[in-house]
Amino acid sequence: MVPLSGSTQLINRLLETPDELPINERLFYFLNRRVPESVLSELLEREPKIAARSGNASHWQRIGRHEVIQLRASANRLGLLNDQVRSDTVYMLKEGVVDSLDTSFLTDDAVLALFKQRELMTLASQIVEILHTEISEKISDREDGADPSADIDDQFRDIRDFLDDISWFVEDQFSDGKHSELLEELKLAMQRVAERKPDDEEEENESFFNSVPRAAKVEGRGGRSIFSDVSE
Repeated sequence: MVPLSGSTQLINRLLETPDELPINERLFYFLNRRVPESVLSELLEREPKIAARSGNASHWQRIGRHEVIQLRASANRLGLLNDQVRSDTVYMLKEGVVDSLDTSFLTDDAVLALFKQRELMTLASQIVEILHTEISEKISDREDGADPSADIDDQFRDIRDFLDDISWFVEDQFSDGKHSELLEELKLAMQRVAERKPDDEEEENESFFNSVPRAAKVEGRGGRSIFSDVSE
């Protein structure tokens, strides 16, 4: 954590960071993890547009852990988030649910606080509809196209994560029964894919990887940036 002493100089330097995707991602990471809340508050009061910047999150990272989402949730809690930016963030989160089954933010109260009551009701309805009308077909399609030679868990990961994320959410008897049914359906589909794997494949893979020579370790060169300078 960056100390409070010298916070004015720190804020001045942070305000100089250019609005570029890779730099924004590092800035968001720094603000989410390294600065006190009082510094973040003063920074956003002086330049609210920082929370409106876009980041460059890794494609494998689930949306609930995106640095820009976490920063905007903090800005919202501090009362320093523009309502249009809040609305755009809610749209991003809902789009992640519909397009990628990404419900990773459902257990994060700070992120859920970005939603207005009506928006939360709409989100809940969308999740229930997806549960009852889409997941079974997605499991079947994924099973048909699955490669038994590849990582089976990884090929079903988004569906499994969706069902895990909403396990606390489906409390009514109708949805809870469907949720349990889909968990069993998913389990059986993954088992059937595993049964298609050739018996000798594991032995062949082990032989191949044992034959590959060990790679030499290459030492990387360190670098410095504003984010390392300001914390010293």
